[in-house]
Amino acid sequence: MRRNTNHLKKSCTCIIPFFNENERLLSVLQVISQVRGVRQIVCVDDGSEKDISLQIKRQFPKVQVIRSEINKGKADAISQGLKIAKEEYVLLLDADLRFLKLKEIETAVRKVMENSIIDMLILRRVNAPTQVKLNRGDTMFSGERILKRSDLEKVIQERKPDRFEIEIAINQYMIDNHKTVYWMPSSALNTYKILKRGFLSGIAEDIPLILHFAKYIGISNYLRQIFSFCRKEAI
Repeated sequence: MRRNTNHLKKSCTCIIPFFNENERLLSVLQVISQVRGVRQIVCVDDGSEKDISLQIKRQFPKVQVIRSEINKGKADAISQGLKIAKEEYVLLLDADLRFLKLKEIETAVRKVMENSIIDMLILRRVNAPTQVKLNRGDTMFSGERILKRSDLEKVIQERKPDRFEIEIAINQYMIDNHKTVYWMPSSALNTYKILKRGFLSGIAEDIPLILHFAKYIGISNYLRQIFSFCRKEAI
């Protein structure tokens, strides 16, 4: 990889969309607020039933909070956060993560800052259930990723992703524009439907979503993401 000697001048805005989260979000903030290289943290409340903005501000005064009264989905929440993002890079994080490790996030941020060849780095959920890994959900649908703010803005403007289409839209943008994408291992996990409802019920609920994604980007592009997207580990 080609190292960038000006990496110390670069930094990230972390955008965390959330809906009806409380303790898990605060746990995520406890970690991310300590990460070197993250200068701005934006939490976007996507129409939660309970407003926890004041609670966030009390515990984390530097965190910016945006609140929507209506649930419009993850893609819109990220779009709202992007409007006030100031840094060159954006770190996207899910709000319901468990086992998030400071060292892993810090290493990932530093890796992107130091290597100009990396257009996006995905934190691959290496501890995800086997069923999730079968369709590469641990990588393709990981909500933990670092990319340039300018690229994320183009994804929003050009692809117009709706609700949970954001990761698949970002992936396709990277492929279509011949961007260089790497992955790094992450211990973090969120709660998968398979674990909540059992294997068969979880798979059954995922099938309509998979068909929706295939229709959104085209079946050939969806298969391409499964078989060839983001196969290189950043070492």
